[in-house]
Amino acid sequence: MAVITGLSALGTIIPQNKGLEYYLTNYPTEGDKGLEYYLTNYPTQGDKGLEYYLSNYPTEGDKVLGFLDYQLLLLLQLDHIYSAWYFYAAIGLLGASLMACTYTTQLPTAKVAQRWRFASTPLALRKQGTPQVLPSARLSDVASQLAAKSYQVFLQDGQLYAFKGLAGRLGPIGVHIALLMCLAGTAWSGFGTWKGTAMCPEGQEFVVGQALRPASSLASYPAGADTVLQVNKFTIDTRPDGSVAQFYSDLTLRDFYGKELLTKRISVNDPFRYNGVTMPGVPMGTKLYATFLPLELPPEDGRPPRGISILARDLDTVTFYDSKGQSKAWVSCLEDIVGSTGLEIKNDPGVEGLGIVLEDIVGSTGLEIKNDPGVPLVYAGFGALMITTLISYVSHSQVWALQQGSDVVVVGKSNRAKVLFAKELDSALDAVPEVQQ
Repeated sequence: MAVITGLSALGTIIPQNKGLEYYLTNYPTEGDKGLEYYLTNYPTQGDKGLEYYLSNYPTEGDKVLGFLDYQLLLLLQLDHIYSAWYFYAAIGLLGASLMACTYTTQLPTAKVAQRWRFASTPLALRKQGTPQVLPSARLSDVASQLAAKSYQVFLQDGQLYAFKGLAGRLGPIGVHIALLMCLAGTAWSGFGTWKGTAMCPEGQEFVVGQALRPASSLASYPAGADTVLQVNKFTIDTRPDGSVAQFYSDLTLRDFYGKELLTKRISVNDPFRYNGVTMPGVPMGTKLYATFLPLELPPEDGRPPRGISILARDLDTVTFYDSKGQSKAWVSCLEDIVGSTGLEIKNDPGVEGLGIVLEDIVGSTGLEIKNDPGVPLVYAGFGALMITTLISYVSHSQVWALQQGSDVVVVGKSNRAKVLFAKELDSALDAVPEVQQ
C-alpha cells in the first residue's frame, strides 16, 4: 500500500499522458541525440508526447530534484505511472495480501465470534479476565439486566453467555472486500477504458466511436460509441473584465438511423453522458485565433505578399489589419443583429481597397470522450469502505456468567472502548437484586 501511495503521489507531481500537440506548440525541443533516437529507444504510452519530457526534464543543466531527467523518466515509465507494469504489480500484490488476510485471519475470527461459547467452570471464566462475584444472586436476573442493555443472552444449565456488537467483528471483512473492489475497479479502468478527444465546429457532427481508442486489447467497445454527435451551438460566457467565465455546448446525440437519443447543454463541470460514454467540455482558456488572407502571389524579391490579417479574440470580436499592420475594421456580435444576413462592420473604410462582409463567426467545441467501466466499481468500493470502516469501530462486547450455589460469577471483555464497557457492565451488575435467603 505504501508503494501504491508513493507512486500515486509521484504521478501527481509528474504530468501524465498529455497530448503531443500541446508540447509541440508550447515546448519546442532540441534533443541532444535527436528526437528519432528517443522515439525508437524510449517509446511512450498514452497521450503524452516525448517532446514534453525532453523539454521539462533535460539531461544537461538543472535537473528536476537534482537527478531526474527525461532519459530516467522514460526508462522508468514515469510518464504513464498509472498504466505501468509495476503499478499493476503493486495492486496485484496488495489484493493478494488482502485476500490472504481475509481468508486466514478475519473469516476465522468472525466464525468464532458467532459461536455460543459458554464457560462451564470458574477456571474457564478466569481465562477471559478478572471475574466479579455477585453474592445471593440469580443468573436469570443477570440475564435480564444484560438484555436491557441490548445484549443477546443465552442461558444453559446454570451458564450464561451474552454479546453485542457482532457487526464490529464483521466490519474488517467488509473493509477488505471494499478495498478489493477499489483495486479491481482501478485495474479494470486501466485495461478496459476507451478514450479520445474531438474538436467539432458548430453545425457539424461526427461518429463518437471514431474519436475513441482502447487502453488495451482487453477493452470492450462501448455501446454508446455507435452514435453520431452533432454540435448545435458553442457559446462563451465572459466576465465584465472580458475573461472567460464558462464554455457551453449544445449537443444532440443520434443513432445511425437519425433517431434523436439525447439533447443537452453541457459545460466544463456538467458532462454529457449516454450509455457508458461520458463527454465533458474541455476548458480551452483564452486564446487568439488568427489567419492571413493573401491578395497576391508571393513576390519574387522575397518580401511578404500584400494581404489582410484577421484576428479573432473570441466569438464576439474580430479585427482586420492591412499589410502595414494597421487596424482598419472590426466587427462585434451584438444581440440585436443575431440572425441577420451579415454581421455589423465597425469603422470600415475598406481594407486594402476591399469591402468586407463577415457572414458569421463559427465556434468549435472541444470534447474529452471517455468510457471507463471501472468507475462504478471504484465508487461503490469507496462507498462501502466508508461504511464498513465505521462499522469496524463498533465494540464487540462479550459477557460470561456461572451460577455457583447462591452466588453468580461474572466476567466480560470488549475489543474496543474498554473503559465504557467496564462502566456498562458495572451498571448492569449493580442493578441485579440480592436474593433474600
